[in-house]
Amino acid sequence: MFQNMVGLSDYGQLNGFGQGGPGNAEFADLAKALEAGYQVVNQTGGSALRVESLEASLKVTTHTNAHIKFWKKIPKSPAYSTVEEYNQLSAYGAAGAFSFTREGELPQTTDSTYTRRTQLVKYIGTTREVTHPATMIHPAHGDVIALENQNGILYILQGVEDSLFHGDSSLAFDGEAEQ
Repeated sequence: MFQNMVGLSDYGQLNGFGQGGPGNAEFADLAKALEAGYQVVNQTGGSALRVESLEASLKVTTHTNAHIKFWKKIPKSPAYSTVEEYNQLSAYGAAGAFSFTREGELPQTTDSTYTRRTQLVKYIGTTREVTHPATMIHPAHGDVIALENQNGILYILQGVEDSLFHGDSSLAFDGEAEQ
């Protein structure tokens, strides 16, 4: 039943893969095989005639618009100054004061607590560059200026999303980790 099984002893006569170092002929043949035909710059011989193939779709390996969730859900209002003021209701009444009373008694007096707050407006931006020659060719994935513009927007949105959770108020939003 186990007569046809292959074991480690069946490979005892082999020299191994890549053993012997750079001076070994097998190693030199392996190195040559791994690089043959894949030179892209200064192609000569048959490799110069090889047609290259580039997948038509761009594979995104980082965040996408679908990963921006919190930013999309919070309300946004325009800022009309570099410092915005707002009122905050921080308590409906004094701590410890409660509304239960005996018959005929007035409940304890307590008032809501309001606070006027200010917030400095934060500025968000990125600088993108596209060379003039890149705008003159027919790139694989469309208009390079539009693509870089879209990538810049996603870059900013990712930074905003992260700042909503981990921001430092000296430069970004007040994130949860700071409070």
